[in-house]
Amino acid sequence: MSHHLIELYQPINTLKLVDENIWIVDGSVVRMAMYGMMIPFSTRMTIVRLNNGELWCHSPIALTEGLKTEIDSLGLVRHLISPNKIHYVHISTWAKARLLTLYIFREFSGKLFVLFLFDLKCLKQAL
Repeated sequence: MSHHLIELYQPINTLKLVDENIWIVDGSVVRMAMYGMMIPFSTRMTIVRLNNGELWCHSPIALTEGLKTEIDSLGLVRHLISPNKIHYVHISTWAKARLLTLYIFREFSGKLFVLFLFDLKCLKQAL
């Protein structure tokens, strides 16, 4: 049995082709405070190459050097989607990536807010 009491989908931190222009990357275990204890969750990111060649990434996992090299070979990450706090636990590891748009979805008092954060350099170049 795993140290984390969760079985991971090996190999982790590497691209796995699902279909043409669609990959998943299984990551490590994260822990989240819930019900007065730390609950382990496995992590998985989905990457889609859009028709314009840009990459759309959902639920970013920890960005290792090896994974970054693999992703860079696919194209430029332009859209990073983090739908809730489990999904943006590793967002800081992506801070150096040149992103046009970072979507972070947060719930406050039952209402859904979408935060759009722009890389100012990319935004200035686009204007």
